Parts: sequence; C-alpha cells; structure tokens
Amino acid sequence: MAYELLTAVEYLTHASILLLTHENDGYIREKLHKGLNRITGALYEGIRHSSEPSRYNFKSIHFPDERDRH
Repeated sequence: MAYELLTAVEYLTHASILLLTHENDGYIREKLHKGLNRITGALYEGIRHSSEPSRYNFKSIHFPDERDRH
C-alpha cells in the first residue's frame, strides 16, 4: 500500500507542476486520473487486507464538486 501511495504522490506532484506551468490539459488530466486511481487502489487493498476492515467507514466523507465552489 505504501508504494502505491508514493506512486500516487509522484503523479499528483507532476500534475501540479504542469498546472503551474500551464501545460497540456489532457496530459494533466491523465496524471491526476492515474494518481487518484493509485490512491483508491491502495486504500482498497489496505482495507481488504486489514484485520478489522469494518473500522474503515468512509460513507460520511463529502467530496466537493463544482456546485460547492460558491
């Protein structure tokens, strides 16, 4: 799980650098997508192999979207 999270950090850091330099939006979107996939994959594997997977309840987490920007 730790290696997956480190890889995700690398993808997200690279995407951040590209955003700051106003690079290709499609490439940035691809890096962000891969980073988020790595994070969710690592969390899934971590929970799946946990001795107490019921401790990880993410139902109450709210992820903001475009409507929340006001």
